[in-house]
Amino acid sequence: RLPESDLGFLKEYAPDMIRSLPGKVKVDASIAGTVAKPVISGDVDLNVPEVNWAKSDLPSVRDVRVRIEARDRTIDIRNVTAVLAGGRVSLNGQGKAEDLANPAMSLTLAAREALVFRDPTSSARANADIRVNGTLKQAAVNGQVEIVRGRVFKEIDLMPVLKLPADVPPVPENTGRSQAKLELPAMLNDWTFNVQVRTRDPVLIAGNLANGAISADVSLNGNGANPQLNGIANVDRLLLKLPFSMVKVTKGVVTLRPARPFDPD
Repeated sequence: RLPESDLGFLKEYAPDMIRSLPGKVKVDASIAGTVAKPVISGDVDLNVPEVNWAKSDLPSVRDVRVRIEARDRTIDIRNVTAVLAGGRVSLNGQGKAEDLANPAMSLTLAAREALVFRDPTSSARANADIRVNGTLKQAAVNGQVEIVRGRVFKEIDLMPVLKLPADVPPVPENTGRSQAKLELPAMLNDWTFNVQVRTRDPVLIAGNLANGAISADVSLNGNGANPQLNGIANVDRLLLKLPFSMVKVTKGVVTLRPARPFDPD
């Protein structure tokens, strides 16, 4: 049993990452049975109003709530939520460990405007509703992911590009189409996937050379041993400003095919 305790001590284990951790955790658990067949009962409550990072470039984390209950061989994830970089993420569900080597699970992951990618020139957020049902060795993943508030801003300096013909680099030896395949971890080989990924809002492209918007609708199907990516990306509008000309693209389509997911048409 751990009475309500301060989590501030954790910063001592990661002083270069955590500046302060004003949170509380409480654990009330008991273990009975045998080593081969343990019976666990308990509750875990965690509350972290905000994580103060030592590095300013890490995304903000606040309002972390964890409520987990264990009864015999059933674990109920009552509430696991957090606000990450302004977007909310939650996990709920249940796990059953009658077979410790292959526990069963029923989980739901939800996200609202969660930050999924950010670098100095790009960012993207997502809404998600993903459900996982099955066992650790064989589960079904279903759901939908919507990309929202996608932005790409890139300034390109043309002077290094405008070289004399003698300075142009040689043609690469391999100019054939990429044969790379989508690969998932081996432990997911028997998992099946039916996940739709689409843009709710077009991804906006801005910069000194290109301005436009791109939308996409892609699905992940198949199993972990042979995942399949299908779908299209639409160039809704694109304006290219070149040194001596301007190119206006009113419509374009990029097609993803399972045989060549990283070499679209």
